[in-house]
Amino acid sequence: MNKRGLAFNQMIKIAELVLLVIVLMALYFCLRHAVSTLHDTSSAEAVSYVTNILYSKDGIMLYDPEIDRVYPGIISNFDSAVLDSSMKVNISGEFPAAKLTLIDAKSGGEQVIYWNEKWYNRLKEKIGFKGKASPHMRTENLVVNVAQPDGSISLSYLTIEVLVPRR
Repeated sequence: MNKRGLAFNQMIKIAELVLLVIVLMALYFCLRHAVSTLHDTSSAEAVSYVTNILYSKDGIMLYDPEIDRVYPGIISNFDSAVLDSSMKVNISGEFPAAKLTLIDAKSGGEQVIYWNEKWYNRLKEKIGFKGKASPHMRTENLVVNVAQPDGSISLSYLTIEVLVPRR
């Protein structure tokens, strides 16, 4: 075989390699797009928001800075401003939101706070629709203790409703 035949065969192999790389990249991007559009991760996202509400250091639960521990069963700061400051998210489009209802076991008194109240009211109206417009709702019912300012602790029931838009 002469020099021209060897160069031609090498050029064909290089062209085949380039074509193979293009086909593999196209397949990768098609699969990635299919996975991101067909799989709904809003239920896992809702669980992570509930966990963040319960275990955030600067959230509504009692935090001891001396031993760096959060007590997820004891509420000390049940306030919307505290909840909003502890739950910052950087998402474009619709935001997740939550409603927390605290019911005192003895008196039956009810306190309600919101995380992103504006988005909670918007997403609440969409529940029940079919398709991507319907947000995912997760409800958690917990028995908690509330630390009073005088140092006493009272038994209460906490209901957390998290609404996460489907993306």
